[in-house]
Amino acid sequence: RKFPTARLSCAAEAEWGLAVKDESMLVFSKRPVADDDIITNVFYDRQDIWAMADWDWAEMRAEIARLRKVIVDDVAHTMRNVRHNPERIVPVTSNKQIVPSQSYVLLTGWFKQQCCIVQPEFTVADIKAYLHHKNGARMPIESLD
Repeated sequence: RKFPTARLSCAAEAEWGLAVKDESMLVFSKRPVADDDIITNVFYDRQDIWAMADWDWAEMRAEIARLRKVIVDDVAHTMRNVRHNPERIVPVTSNKQIVPSQSYVLLTGWFKQQCCIVQPEFTVADIKAYLHHKNGARMPIESLD
């Protein structure tokens, strides 16, 4: 035991178990590995495996609950600031739509750019609502910032 005074080092063997990364996007989120799981079905090459005790699982659940609250609060804040229907934002599809007196927003993402006609009174929340409305589940409103 490298750190003999650490909590996990002092724990009895029955108090801890193995865990691997789960399918979520949270780096710290893990799933337990049952004692009767077959090694070749559970583990793969170069995989991180953790030894976790009950207190580790409790801390992980508390952090996930905290992050869920942050997301719910942020979505509620965004939705309170949506002032206009997302369909009022018009994507530019032709150079004939570009007029010097119009207001535009240029949206840049991982794979594409998009220019849209907006009104000066539109809010950032309106743009988020438009992106979510247009892309649906591929772009959940809580993932936009």
